Amino acid sequence: MRSQFELRLCNYTLFAWLGFVGLIVSISLAVLVVKLSNLPKGNLQFITLLLVGGSGFYIVYRLLKEVVMSTVLLTVKPDLLVIKYLSTDETIVVPFAEVASYRDEFLRDGRELRFRLHSGRKVKLAINSFLGPTGDYDGLLQSVQRAISEFNDTHPVVICREKSFFEKPFATVLLIVISVVVLLGASDIIIKQKPLTGNFISAVGACISYAGMWYAARFR
Repeated sequence: MRSQFELRLCNYTLFAWLGFVGLIVSISLAVLVVKLSNLPKGNLQFITLLLVGGSGFYIVYRLLKEVVMSTVLLTVKPDLLVIKYLSTDETIVVPFAEVASYRDEFLRDGRELRFRLHSGRKVKLAINSFLGPTGDYDGLLQSVQRAISEFNDTHPVVICREKSFFEKPFATVLLIVISVVVLLGASDIIIKQKPLTGNFISAVGACISYAGMWYAARFR
C-alpha cells in the first residue's frame, strides 16, 4: 500500500472568513456601482449588477485558491504521520503514540481527517473540492487506518475512531426533521397553488446536500 500522498489542504477557518467578507464586499460594490452609474431601472441595472458582482465573486474565488490552499506531502509510517508543507518546508510530525483518537468527517465540498492528541491538541487535514483538485484523500485515509490498526495490535493504548457527525443519531433525527419541513412546504405550495420562492428552492437544495453527506457517511 502507498505510504506517500500529495494533497491540497484547505484552512477552513480562513476560508469561511475570507469567503464571507469577500462576498459582502462584492455585493456591496455591485450595488454601489449601479447607484453611482445612474442607469435607468430595468434590465441594464440587472446586467450591470450581475457583471460587477460576478467579477467580484470570481476574484474572491481566485484569492481563496491562493490564500487558503496549501500543497502538502504526507508520509504514513508504522508509528507516525509526517506532514510537510511544500511551500514553506514546515514539517509536522504526529506520533501515533500521542494520538487518542481520529475522525473522518464529511464537510460541505470536502472532507477532514482529524487527530485528537492526548495533550488535547488537534491536528486537522481538510480538503475542499470546490477550490480545485485535492489529491487522493481516500488513499491517505486507508493508509492511515491500516497503520493505526497495526499500531493498535502491538501497543496497550488503543487509538479509537470517533464517529463523524453524520454517523451520530442526532444527524439522522435532524435529517428527518428537515425532510418533514420541506415536504410540508411542498404540500402547502401544491395544495394552495403558491408560486415557488427562492427560499424554498434553497431549502430543498440544502436538504439534498445534507442527505447526500449523511448517506455517504453511513455508507462508508
